[in-house]
Amino acid sequence: MRTITVLAGLLMLSALALAGTPLQEEQGCPAHRAAQAGHTAFDAFHHAMAPAWHVAWPEKDFEALFAAGPEFKEHMKGVMALKPEFKTTARKKEFAKARIEFAQLVNEYAAACESKDKDKVYELMPKVHDAFEHTASCLLPVHFPEFNGIVITANLILESHLPADNTEGIVGSTETLAAKCESLSEESIPEELGSVKEDVWTDLQAIKATVASMKECCDKKDMDEYKVHTKKLEDQLNAFLETYI
Repeated sequence: MRTITVLAGLLMLSALALAGTPLQEEQGCPAHRAAQAGHTAFDAFHHAMAPAWHVAWPEKDFEALFAAGPEFKEHMKGVMALKPEFKTTARKKEFAKARIEFAQLVNEYAAACESKDKDKVYELMPKVHDAFEHTASCLLPVHFPEFNGIVITANLILESHLPADNTEGIVGSTETLAAKCESLSEESIPEELGSVKEDVWTDLQAIKATVASMKECCDKKDMDEYKVHTKKLEDQLNAFLETYI
């Protein structure tokens, strides 16, 4: 089921991002996650970025920092060649703007490397790194924790409680689901979805209505009708993920 796959991925990435070792931090960074999602140009750039940022810059190894300039410029070609698809116009514009700024910094950095300008290279390196990660982050799923929480509980019902005919679990998780729906409001909609906020809110209200119907079925102990509503909820969640996240 798509909801299970997507949320498992989101939870794994969150865990990586919160981990403490350098390797885990690197694996949780936006560029690594963008590469895992199929944008391999970021993986190629990352091979040049990682030693320059994590080793050469803190150690002030200017020969290595100078050598990174031509590599950055070469790998930037792959990033510029990307033609990703976006679910909203706003996200498409955000990525385009970030990529242009990233390319400008790479060109500036490469020029400083060519002239062996140590001060300029040392100053620009953090800016290039931040632009690299920011551009990659524009390709990642929208961060919407309130919605993700609903999907997690819905998956528990669909994948565990219903197959096991666990009535107590169904009732308890449905109450949790209803409580989580209370956190959904127009204000909770992520800024990235601002251009389609009205449509998003309409779909969220429909999801909230389905969850309310599920709770009514639990109160009436009508599990046959409950299953009809859970299937509807599954379809609604999948559609929301496909359309917006």
